[in-house]
Amino acid sequence: MEQIRNLNLILWIVDTTLIAIIAGGYLFYLRIYNNIIVPPINSAHDVIDSKSIENLVQSFLKFNNLEDYEVVFTDKYSHSKLFSNLKKHKKQILISKRIFLSVGYELDYIISKIWLSAKEIKKDRRIIFYKLSIKWFNISLLLIFFLAYVLQAVTTFGAMLMDDNTHLSDTLYTIFITPIWTILIFVVLVLFLLNYLLSKKIKEQIELNYNQETVLAFKNTLPEYHFDFTAARQMAIENKYPLLHMGRKTTKWFGPFVY
Repeated sequence: MEQIRNLNLILWIVDTTLIAIIAGGYLFYLRIYNNIIVPPINSAHDVIDSKSIENLVQSFLKFNNLEDYEVVFTDKYSHSKLFSNLKKHKKQILISKRIFLSVGYELDYIISKIWLSAKEIKKDRRIIFYKLSIKWFNISLLLIFFLAYVLQAVTTFGAMLMDDNTHLSDTLYTIFITPIWTILIFVVLVLFLLNYLLSKKIKEQIELNYNQETVLAFKNTLPEYHFDFTAARQMAIENKYPLLHMGRKTTKWFGPFVY
């Protein structure tokens, strides 16, 4: 039993060190992220009038077969997040008002919300999988990770408080003598990495599909802003930063499919 206690303690120290390294890496990247400057689009257009926005919205609602839906611009920040716009029961697409460095980013932002809502309604498999991957799967893995770490600490230090005469059921004894929580932690970390790589690949496919379906339609709808929109699209495709925004609220724009 003494050897098991020592092994569990060593594994807990290893996992704690690993968590500290991950936290340090996150803080290091957060510093880099905060210093990233999103380049403005070199365009003659500084602003776009509300009438042009309304015409664009109506055109893309029709283009995506969403004539029975209404686009509502709201002051709530929460609707600027990915997969937070569609309200099917109200037949609404909610879009948070945002200030952008360039008109092209604003146009990309608005059109992407309509396009993505249309794909959700049609239950596009790639979009649904991306939503599950980038949103719910990440949250689930994070909860499992911290739960496993807490249970590992409980079993590690609980075993140190017990003596050899302590009676345990077969199930509890197995939990105490096997490094089940350490194994689970490493499995979760591997799944995090695989999920990130898969999500990144899917995002690239979504970007290309979005381009194919919107760039020409935009040119036919609002040709005077075509350069602004295509420049914003180019920036989003060339974006090499992670798929998640760092921080609850951000003014940084890396494209419409960054969660």
